[in-house]
Amino acid sequence: MKTLLRAISATAVLVASSAFAESDAERDLSEAESRYFEAQAIMQSAFRKDLSAALAKCDRVDVFLLDFEMEDTPSNFYFWENRLEDGEFPIIPYGKKSKILRQATLTAEQKLVFIPKLQEVVGVQGNIDGGAFCHFPIHGVRVYASDEIIYQSSFCWKCNNFAVSYPDGPAWVSIRGADLFEEFSKLMPIPQAEIDRFNAKYGSKAERTETNDEQGVAPQSATRAGSDSEGGGKPQLDSEAGSR
Repeated sequence: MKTLLRAISATAVLVASSAFAESDAERDLSEAESRYFEAQAIMQSAFRKDLSAALAKCDRVDVFLLDFEMEDTPSNFYFWENRLEDGEFPIIPYGKKSKILRQATLTAEQKLVFIPKLQEVVGVQGNIDGGAFCHFPIHGVRVYASDEIIYQSSFCWKCNNFAVSYPDGPAWVSIRGADLFEEFSKLMPIPQAEIDRFNAKYGSKAERTETNDEQGVAPQSATRAGSDSEGGGKPQLDSEAGSR
């Protein structure tokens, strides 16, 4: 009987191994997929570098304080992100919009300080992830050249990401460094009332999980935005950020 059971067990293992074995065709496709994403990362990195260089040629920069809660918006028409109503800001990768709570146009002196810090963030090189799998807009920027928007994005310091609109579609990019956050905080401080409102709505882990479900995204990474592993050092939009 023991011999029979061992034979049955060995057969079951062989059957299971065969079921999960990767065929030559599947292996080839997997390797092709890996090469595709490697090439995509290289092209995206090059695009960010060129975009960063173009920002130096701007002639106007507007900065915004945004409502962290988003609203749906029709995004099935071309350039929808540039055709919103006054008082609305596009959250481009989500196809949503946020209310503008406050905005300002930078002076020439402010622009000279702000743009290099924005360039450093936008032009980040390498295979960069999208930060945590969520986005709560709080700051935003629009950069103009000859009255045309050449770059705009919301920024989330909780999830540590911002948007880049690549030629084949927008994506979140992880923020590296704290200089841009500090500059935004000088130009457009986050009111304590907004921090309190955020904490009241999304303060607990359970509430953050519920929020991810509402946004239609995967659960947030266990690594907090702003940790050393994510190149952070930035305060968070929670009780730790009360000193901002």
